[in-house]
Order: sequence, then C-alpha cells, then structure tokens
Amino acid sequence: MPRLALCFCLSLTLCACNKAKEGGTQLAAKVNAGEITVHQINFALQNANITSADQGKEASVQVLNRLVDQELLVQQAREKKLDRDPAVMQAIEEARREVLARAYLARLPGASGKPGDEEVKRYYTQHPELFSDRRIYSMREVLIAKEPGVAEKVSAQLEKSKNLEDLVAWLKEMKIRHAANAAVKPAEQIPLESLARFYAMSDGEIKVLDTPQALAVVLRVATRSEPVDIARARPMIEQFLGNLLRTEAAEAELKRLKASAKIEYVGEFAKRMPTMAASAVGRRSAESGFAKGVKGLK
Repeated sequence: MPRLALCFCLSLTLCACNKAKEGGTQLAAKVNAGEITVHQINFALQNANITSADQGKEASVQVLNRLVDQELLVQQAREKKLDRDPAVMQAIEEARREVLARAYLARLPGASGKPGDEEVKRYYTQHPELFSDRRIYSMREVLIAKEPGVAEKVSAQLEKSKNLEDLVAWLKEMKIRHAANAAVKPAEQIPLESLARFYAMSDGEIKVLDTPQALAVVLRVATRSEPVDIARARPMIEQFLGNLLRTEAAEAELKRLKASAKIEYVGEFAKRMPTMAASAVGRRSAESGFAKGVKGLK
C-alpha cells in the first residue's frame, strides 16, 4: 500500500476510535492538559518502512506511546521552566534554524530533480569498478597518522621493506602512530577517490594512498568478481545522482546568496575563516563518493 494512502487510512482509523475534535484538530490522546493529534502521529510515521495496514496500526500505537511519554516529560520541563533556560532556548533556536534551512533547500528548483535514463546508463558505463566489473576485495592496510614529513619517510621505507610486517616493525621503532588491520570490502565501501587506483592494482601489490584522514598503506590480498547489472544498479545510481543534484543545487544557491550578501567576519575569525573554508572544501571532497549516496550493494 502506498505510504500516503496508508497514512490516510490510519488517520481514518484513529478518527473512528476518537471522535473528539476541538478547533478542527483530530485528537489521538489527551495527556493532562496537553493533546496529541493524529497529525503528529502521521508526521512521525512518514519515514517508516510500512508495507501493510496492520503494520501501520501497530506502528501507530508504538508512536502514540512514545508521544505520550514525550508529552509527560515536556510538561514536567515546562513546569520547571526549563523552556526558559538559556541553553535550552539556544538549542530550540538552533533546531528551528536547521529546519528552516533544510526546508528552503528542499524547495530549490534543482533539489527535486531525478536523473534521466541516459544519465543513469552513462554513470553505469563510466564506473565498471562499481558495477559491471564490481569486485569484493580482501585487503590489509596500515593507517598512519598524517604528520609533517611522514609520507616521504614511509614511501622510502616501503621500498626497503619486504612486506607490511617489516613496515609495521619500523613504524613501532620510529614511534610513528599507526593502526594495522585486515578487512574484506565491496567496491562501494571504498572511497571513490581511492577506488580507481585500488581497482587498477594487482593482487599482492602494495600502494600508498593519501587520504584526508590518514596515510594508508594498502595490500590488495585477493579479489572475487561480483558484477551488478544495470537493472539492479539503477535505483542506487538514481539515489546517488539525486543526492548529487541536491548537493549541487544547494551549493549553487549558497554561492549565489553569498555573492549578493554582505558578510563581515570579526575578530580572530577575520583571519581564520579563509583557512577554515579551505578545510571544509577538503572535507566535502573526502566525503564524496558512491558509498555516501547509497546503502551498499548486496
């Protein structure tokens, strides 16, 4: 059953159980002097994965119980005047600002765009490492803290070392912070900016990958092929490209707004902001990648 239709049926069910209406508000429960409405329950159920009316009724009861608990606590907080506490007021204002900002971005013209069939096919074709030639990788890696001069030393030592064990022993001797581990990862769990290099490696080959978080020395132990056809990949590609469209629309709008706004940084932030902005760009680049837009391939 479609979610909207299910919520509508749920509203009718709750209304039938509770005929009370005050000021046009459909009531689900009264808690002391407070009220919980059907609209509150439906709002809480919007993102629930409900597939049947019976499941919807059960979920609505759980949500209503949670809202009753919440209402009792809210009433106690108000009785103790916590809603006037400066820290609480600041948190409420911050939440309000976040909701408004997200609501504005969600209504941008490009935010609701859906990639076309050709865009999906193009992305599928351009990324065989994720789809047509997708692999599951067995790997060992040593993550090394990024400190001045460490990358050059590690690269030089790696040429001398016969294996990762030699490198780890050297790192311990030099007291360089590191962590070694083994893992099995599908292609989509490897950052997109590193995947192309990892895909091109041979089994048994070692590479140094410079990631924003750490210096990674990676050994590709073995791989097995698990391709994904375009029909199976389509919903995930659509989700990823949809997220990309929303991100691009948001960044374009922020760029436009900043260009027409008067923004003046004051005090120490006048000096720090250019550096901080550059760091933020680096983080966004590091966080980009197919895994961010999809849950993963199974």
